[in-house]
Amino acid sequence: MSQGGCERSVKAQCAVPWLRCVTAPWLLWAYMKKVGWRREDFARAESIDFTGRRLEQEESVGMSLLFERMADKMTSVISLQLGSCGLDAKAMSEFSGALTSGAVRNLEFINLNGNGMGDEGLSFFAGALAAGAIPKLGSISLGGNEIGNAGLASLAEALGAGAAPELKGLQFQVNQIGDDGMVALFSVIAKGAGKKLEMINLGTNHIGDKGIEAFALAAKAGAMKEVTQLFLNKNRFGNQAMVAFASAVGMGALANVEELYLGDNKVGDSGMRALAAAVKSNDALPNLRELLLGRNFVTNAGISTIADTILKEPEALSSLTRISFQGNPGNDDLAQQAMQRRSYAS
Repeated sequence: MSQGGCERSVKAQCAVPWLRCVTAPWLLWAYMKKVGWRREDFARAESIDFTGRRLEQEESVGMSLLFERMADKMTSVISLQLGSCGLDAKAMSEFSGALTSGAVRNLEFINLNGNGMGDEGLSFFAGALAAGAIPKLGSISLGGNEIGNAGLASLAEALGAGAAPELKGLQFQVNQIGDDGMVALFSVIAKGAGKKLEMINLGTNHIGDKGIEAFALAAKAGAMKEVTQLFLNKNRFGNQAMVAFASAVGMGALANVEELYLGDNKVGDSGMRALAAAVKSNDALPNLRELLLGRNFVTNAGISTIADTILKEPEALSSLTRISFQGNPGNDDLAQQAMQRRSYAS
């Protein structure tokens, strides 16, 4: 058989588990050729960034093999960026097996954005976390992966079992997560999982009122005390959710939040009235610097409730430097003028 014919045969067979040992040298070679690294490069690396290096199936298997075989020599790796590498569910099965074997065990940051792994792929990754892999993990980026409720529930189960106790950043933007996934995640967070979370990004999903209510309940349970960045933009929740959210804000449950993104939802005037009432005390959001509420359904009446609070309540939103209602039916200038007048008064 010609060399080309041999390669095609190997490519066709490499995903069959019992052939991995037969084809291992070629798989390893294929992966290292793709990324342009040698074994010694992996051994001394602290950060690996192969973002956008889209892997063929045999190359992703080669990556997992390499990580397995060099597990004891890759203990210095703390950052791994594999965004848009084509790691679908099958590839994540292989990769998660490598993680479970002890590969990159000291990892603190992993970027798996844009791989299209889906719920099945995330379930493999969650299984590795539940098995105690990468216990020092502090940040997970899983945006743009076609993940829905079932996938998020699998991660929630792992976190609830004690996985990733050092987790500070959780990014799930641009997925298909709805209320059931939110309930699953924030039910375990309310019980103490993810208690070190500082950044939560759930923007551009399918989250409705019940999902935000689950978030608010977790916040009221004291689970969001460390959160400084919160992205809930581009979802589907409205006034009912905002009332629940405002209730948590009023209790001081989100007191450390500095950046709050609530734009591109369905919030109207009654939601703004609830938020305005909640922030009158400086204990509510004393550290908030950015509040983005653009492209909702807020009229002048709703914007005025926030503007009046800014002007008439000196302690309310005292750290705020940026607010936006752009794209709402009401006039964003009302909020901007209130900010300017407060600035002049100080």
